[in-house]
Amino acid sequence: NAGNAVFGELDLCSALVNSSNTYFAGLAVSLGGYALQQQAERFCIGTEVALDFATLHSSFDLGDMSAAGLAQTGFGQGKTGLSPLHLAMIYQSIANEGQMLRPYLVQRVSQGKQVLAQGKKTEMEQPVSRETARALQEMLHQAALQYGFDEEAYGWVAAKTGTAELGDGSYHIYLCGFSEQYTFVLSRNQTSAGSSSLFPAAAALLKALRQESDNSATLW
Repeated sequence: NAGNAVFGELDLCSALVNSSNTYFAGLAVSLGGYALQQQAERFCIGTEVALDFATLHSSFDLGDMSAAGLAQTGFGQGKTGLSPLHLAMIYQSIANEGQMLRPYLVQRVSQGKQVLAQGKKTEMEQPVSRETARALQEMLHQAALQYGFDEEAYGWVAAKTGTAELGDGSYHIYLCGFSEQYTFVLSRNQTSAGSSSLFPAAAALLKALRQESDNSATLW
C-alpha cells in the first residue's frame, strides 16, 4: 500500500475508501484472469470507441495471466491504459445505474432556425447491474466524505483518487467521481505530487457545479 500503510481487516468498501493495493491485488488473483477480462470488455477497455470527435483507445493485457500480472492489474497498474475521458465514461455508468452512455462533443449545429445536426443520448454497454452500481455509488460516497467533500458544503458527491506509477518515478494522478448531476475527472500527468493534491481543485469545481445546479433549478 502507499506509504506501506497497514489497514488490518478490510471489506470491499473500506478497501476502496483506503485505496488498499494489497486488497485489490488479492481480489484480482482470487477472481482470475477470465473474470477480469470479461469485466474490462463490458467497460469497453481494450477496444476502440468511436465518438463524434475522436476515437478512444485503451489497453488491457493480462499476458500469461500470472499471479503477479493479475495482482498488478487488480490495483490499476500492469498493462492497463485509459484516457481521462474513458475514466469519465466508467464513472458515468456507475452514476447512471450501470448504463454507459456514448459521450458527444457537439450539442447542436444550426443555420438560422434550421437544426443541421444535434447530439443525442446513445446507450452503449451495461457493464454492471443496477444493484452493483448502487452499491458502488454508496462506497464512492463514503470515499468522498473521507476526502472532506461533505454534503452540507458540496451536496451529494461520490469520488475516488487514483495513482499510476511510471517507470521514471513520476505519477499520473486522478480524482474521479460524480455529483447528482455531473460526472468529473481531474488528472495531472508526470508529477511527483500525490492524488490528494487534486482536492483543492476538486473542491472549487464541485462548489461551482453545485452553484450551477442551484441556478438552473431557480430558473425553472
